[in-house]
Amino acid sequence: MTDIAIISACILAYSLVSARLSKTIITAPILFVAAGILLGPLVLDWTEIEAASKPTELVAEVTLALILFNDAALIDWPSLRRNRDTPLRLLAIALPLIIIGGAFAAAFLVPEIKFWQAALVGVILAPTDAAVGQAVVTNERVPKRIRQSLIVESGLNDGIAAPLVAIFIAASGISGAVGSDSSWITFMAKELGFGLLIGAGVGLFGAVIIGRFSQAGWISHTYEQIVVAAVPIVAFSFATLVEGNGLIAAFIAGITFGNIARQLQAEVFGFSEESASVLMLVTLFIFGAVLAGPALDELSWQIALYAALSLLIIRPASVAISMIGTGFRLPTLAFIGWFGPRGIASIVFALQVIGTKGLPGSAEIALVVTWTVLLSIIAHGITAQPGAKWYASQAEDIADEDEDAPEHDEVESFFRKAASVAIGEDKPEATET
Repeated sequence: MTDIAIISACILAYSLVSARLSKTIITAPILFVAAGILLGPLVLDWTEIEAASKPTELVAEVTLALILFNDAALIDWPSLRRNRDTPLRLLAIALPLIIIGGAFAAAFLVPEIKFWQAALVGVILAPTDAAVGQAVVTNERVPKRIRQSLIVESGLNDGIAAPLVAIFIAASGISGAVGSDSSWITFMAKELGFGLLIGAGVGLFGAVIIGRFSQAGWISHTYEQIVVAAVPIVAFSFATLVEGNGLIAAFIAGITFGNIARQLQAEVFGFSEESASVLMLVTLFIFGAVLAGPALDELSWQIALYAALSLLIIRPASVAISMIGTGFRLPTLAFIGWFGPRGIASIVFALQVIGTKGLPGSAEIALVVTWTVLLSIIAHGITAQPGAKWYASQAEDIADEDEDAPEHDEVESFFRKAASVAIGEDKPEATET
């Protein structure tokens, strides 16, 4: 109860001055990580949060599940389809390069970890978190095409990384009874298969049921928002219950729900987004208390160099390679390459590593991830506003190059038709005989 009271007091205190602080370079992630460090065991020792505990891991995972669902469900698919080239390059080219570059750097600089553990470091630190540098994606002077690309990248790379984390942990010969080839295959089939199936099923069922009851006027606006927020929790819980990957389930549920439930207004996601925001602050406080605080006494030059390489070289170089042929100027390449902050996803994956009993090199993996995320939260946080302002001045002569696209592609047409029939908006026409 003491931990809950302390975190609640921090949220209250920040809320009272949030508007003032939003105009400065001091961001919410910086403050809550700092509060966690100050109130954690390293300094005042007022909290009793433990890194390797189920409640800690569960809070972080539910936070990421909500974020994954919201990001996937709220993607502006028509706009994305018109401007798909940049985010597609970021996800299909830059993301694998970042993982590979991060893995090789970890294997070279941190000799205590082996091949699969190095790969784990690479994939844990590949996802980005737009919330850490929120001023970048909310500044309307930054071209919409660039903002949309960073938002989509941040929203989708978490979901892509989640199964890879499970695969690399399993490949290390850990995760319960995983040991033989057959048990490893069974484990992965459960993680991926149940995650995909349950996510798609819950997303579809939730969209159809909520759509029908909403049109019938049975759900009040308040509870419409609450029931939408319940969809990713149900998907996450059911998948976890049958030994599937709950994060994958929440992500797939978001994609399915977002495509089926187009008749629902974006405002019904308000409660889900606000819940994710509050839980994000809680997770950042936990990160400061149980990971960042203890890590302050364990910094080596190798880990410091890795963190710097990850932020300053590996991502910018990968982004630059992925953008070959786009015609982007140097300021745009520098802007996209720099603003790839690490955040909630990396923290959640690090807690999963710590919570996996017997994983070789887990302490070293957590330390590398912690320092990279900590440096990112500070560096990307304080540069978000000035960086967005600088790039906006450089990009004022760059117009959005939106290309006309068909009103519906085949996938979207299928989803829309299915939704129309399911909620009773459209009746299949009888064929004449």
